[in-house]
Amino acid sequence: MSKHKDGRNLAVLLSVSVSASALAFSSNLASDAKTQTALPSQGQGQAQTKAKTTSASPNLAQGKALMQAQKYGEALKYFSKQIEVKSNDGECHYLMGKCYLKAKDLNHARKHFRMAIRYGKGSPFAKKANDELLAMPGDHIKPRMGFDTRMLASLFGIARERGAGEAAKPTVINFYAAWAAPCKKLDDVMSKYKQEHAKELNFMKVDVDDPKNDQLVDQYEVSPVPTVVFLNDEGEVVSYSVGFSGESSVQNGIKKILKDAQ
Repeated sequence: MSKHKDGRNLAVLLSVSVSASALAFSSNLASDAKTQTALPSQGQGQAQTKAKTTSASPNLAQGKALMQAQKYGEALKYFSKQIEVKSNDGECHYLMGKCYLKAKDLNHARKHFRMAIRYGKGSPFAKKANDELLAMPGDHIKPRMGFDTRMLASLFGIARERGAGEAAKPTVINFYAAWAAPCKKLDDVMSKYKQEHAKELNFMKVDVDDPKNDQLVDQYEVSPVPTVVFLNDEGEVVSYSVGFSGESSVQNGIKKILKDAQ
């Protein structure tokens, strides 16, 4: 009888041991599955990050909806919140420019279109922003001019090139972007005058998409591209051309700085 009892006890112990092992194994499987869920593959992680980024702009989505409802003032509030989160959002700057344009606030529209070009770097929104600026009244998109620009020339080392015993030359600065169609049209004209006046003038080409040129673009208050500024031999901006409407505007600017140099 004792033997039978001991056998039953052993069976119970074995059953408990097996059950505990099974439970531990099941627990390990659950833990592994949880770990796999928590640690996705690199591809899955990138996809999740992208999805999170895509869905993480409720302010932008709400602003667009309000724009469609023609509630531009309210839309600006949401776009401003988006800029607080992501200051280099080119699309958001473009949309803010459109809202300010609808409100006839051209100064703020210009500011945000300029930022859309800077941060967009050839994106569809950058191109649209450039087109909007080119369509604005000339007084709102003209570059900086006048006596104060002599200090800028000195600051950036412009119009100081000269040979031994020679006076400084007048300078032509072409602010451009490779993606802008008007800039491509202007290239041929600029090449022609560069060949004709290589001895009399300095020619500079400034890419607005290059971050190292940001300060130059800002100081000369360049808005759309192309913008060409004409500096006399003292470094003062005395004429300019915005956009491309033919050869005459470039020709007139060059004539002026050559005349001032005589």
